[in-house]
Amino acid sequence: MNRTDINKRLKRTNIKGRDYIEVNQRILAFWELYPNGRITTELLADDGKRCTFKASVYDGDNLLATGHSFEFQGAGMVNKTSYVENCETSAVGRALGMLGIGVTESIASADEVQAAIEHQERNEEPLDELTRAQKQLVAAEKQYCQANDIDDWGEFHRNVIMERGDYSNDVATLANITAELLGAL
Repeated sequence: MNRTDINKRLKRTNIKGRDYIEVNQRILAFWELYPNGRITTELLADDGKRCTFKASVYDGDNLLATGHSFEFQGAGMVNKTSYVENCETSAVGRALGMLGIGVTESIASADEVQAAIEHQERNEEPLDELTRAQKQLVAAEKQYCQANDIDDWGEFHRNVIMERGDYSNDVATLANITAELLGAL
């Protein structure tokens, strides 16, 4: 069985005319494709108000893909009581999406899209992936500065982050720098 065949038969959730795959469907497909695989998650940060997770998917010891997620406690019905769990699930869904499992019209899972719609219904502006990654990086930079007694976050951002050889304003790079900063806390 290959990824294309499995993706064709995954249950889809139609949201506003587009098909999305729920995370549980992506996980089931992963186990079918990689019976010796494993999924690991790592809580990178949780200050009681927001958390960041990294998920990694492997075939044996071979890293296949990673995904990150960032959630605020209380942002939406699920996040009032389960923001950590929701964040972990989203990271897994993104990692599997990066691997090509459950990708129909978007990397985003049905779960993520439904959360964005709930934000819209509460008149909260949904964030595009780049804006979300930028906000996550800023939050991580501020946490890092506070933990390391760095008084001027703006100077840190300009002189350390933006001067990195690997810095670019794209989602993957920003997520990697965010994870690196949070991992150093």
